[in-house]
Amino acid sequence: MDGLLNTGHRVITDNFYTCPALFQSLIIHKTDAFGTVRLCRNGMPSALKKAKLKKGETKFKCCGKLMAISWHDKRQVSMLSTLHDGSIVQTLKTDRDGNAISKPNVVLEYNKYMGGRR
Repeated sequence: MDGLLNTGHRVITDNFYTCPALFQSLIIHKTDAFGTVRLCRNGMPSALKKAKLKKGETKFKCCGKLMAISWHDKRQVSMLSTLHDGSIVQTLKTDRDGNAISKPNVVLEYNKYMGGRR
């Protein structure tokens, strides 16, 4: 994966499978993972569950190697990752006003590998 260390195994999940307990188990088995997550899952940080983000805003929490992030684009998107931090990357696209669009790195990586739009 671009910009990521090339060691071990990686799993990319959608929100049906993603939960903190699974990712903690994968860490123990030396497997990294990232994917979308439902905020109602057990173990998700309450600060993210309560967050009312405006478009473009991001909030994240880390617990050891596990990072949970919420970002508001057209709607709120939440993800878990054992590979990423909360860094934001400026994309090559612009909005209607000509401003560069920025997204969390984990969102860009997820879209790249899951066939979503960038």
